[in-house]
Amino acid sequence: MVALTYLFYHSMWARKCKWADLIDEDSGDALFDKFLMSGAALRFRPGGTHLFGEAAVLVSRTLPLNRVSEVKTKIIAAVEGAVPNIVFSVNAIPRALDDETVLERVLLTAAHWRIPVHHVMVQNVDGRHSVSLDMEVDDRMSLGAAHAKASKLEAAIRDELGAETEVEAHIEPLKVKHLEGTNASEAVYSSVSSTLSDSAKRIDGLGGIHDVRVRQTPQGIIVNYHCQFDPDRDVAFVHSAVDELERRMRSALPELVRIIGHSEPSRSVNNETALMPEM
Repeated sequence: MVALTYLFYHSMWARKCKWADLIDEDSGDALFDKFLMSGAALRFRPGGTHLFGEAAVLVSRTLPLNRVSEVKTKIIAAVEGAVPNIVFSVNAIPRALDDETVLERVLLTAAHWRIPVHHVMVQNVDGRHSVSLDMEVDDRMSLGAAHAKASKLEAAIRDELGAETEVEAHIEPLKVKHLEGTNASEAVYSSVSSTLSDSAKRIDGLGGIHDVRVRQTPQGIIVNYHCQFDPDRDVAFVHSAVDELERRMRSALPELVRIIGHSEPSRSVNNETALMPEM
């Protein structure tokens, strides 16, 4: 029994969004197409009535798992369709591409450590990177444990971007325990929705308040709502307006512990607020 191992390099590297399509590209030469779809290494060995083969393919480490699975499935289908009596498998090897952004690399590092992060800000200061971010930890965690976790994340980001990188993590509490909630009474709902409507009218560009839900929990009131903006407004403007509405609501309702606004492009209806309770 002889095992053969081949080393190939993919000649059709392209942006990751095109990979799945390139797998199906037909050059008119079936053998050449199989070569193009080969990975970093191919190995074959005979076994009884079957030929067993495996490939190691290089994939961008930023690809989501479902896309990696799609690429592997297409390679296996192409090989098994061209070679009779073959049992073929594919191993995906993640690789960093040259076009990865610093933001992508920071998010990948945080995901590896399973730490939720947001508000990532990347600056270039005197020829080096400066990264600041908000990281979320269990709100029941001690400050000492949270700080140790933040230090590990900061060190991991420096390992990824370079030892000279400046990294600052702001620790935010994350509620990991489900809250028991109930729909607010009619009186509470009416008071909250009225305050929401009045506050929204004072904010430029914000309107179409609808799908308002008010829940009572042991920690206080939680409000969810949808609002509408001109579709041409940029996300920064919309986010600022929603933040302003949250500030006004918290000032008016001290018992409010969370308010979540879902922004939508305005439809061809008038932009008066339309409060629709969920019963």
